[in-house]
Amino acid sequence: MPTLFVQKISNFQTKVNFKPKIFIQVNIGDESQKSGVDLTNLENLYLYCKKINLDVIGLMCIPPVEDEPDKYFKKMNDLKKSL
Repeated sequence: MPTLFVQKISNFQTKVNFKPKIFIQVNIGDESQKSGVDLTNLENLYLYCKKINLDVIGLMCIPPVEDEPDKYFKKMNDLKKSL
């Protein structure tokens, strides 16, 4: 569960008094073998990260190997703008 993981990061940053810059990993190709948040949960995860004071500075992904990556990077750019 992604929210449990980000809560652990938040607790740790408070404990050590250090606020790291965070990228959210997105499973842009909806591939079962890859981790990352799926597109339907991205906005909720992002808002939760902001709520618990994580410094989200961007998104990251690894597009599917068998497909043209440009369309996935365009989608990531659109997602970034929407957040």
